[in-house]
Amino acid sequence: MNRDDKTLRDIVILNIKYYREQAKMSQEDLSLKLGRKKDFIEKLEDKGMYRRLLTIVLLDDIARILNVPVARFLDNTL
Repeated sequence: MNRDDKTLRDIVILNIKYYREQAKMSQEDLSLKLGRKKDFIEKLEDKGMYRRLLTIVLLDDIARILNVPVARFLDNTL
């Protein structure tokens, strides 16, 4: 499946992973900075779990931690 076939939620999750890796931050580190269990981001990114927990508030927190504007997580062109 290419990016054009993905839902907006899928695109946001792909972009979370991309910007987290660009920040050289582990899944565990981001999870802990969010105040979540250490495997929260792993389950979100790799296993598709917790997808329904991806809210605007959570995305805003992730954007702040990664120092990335929220709008970039909606970008389908990466």
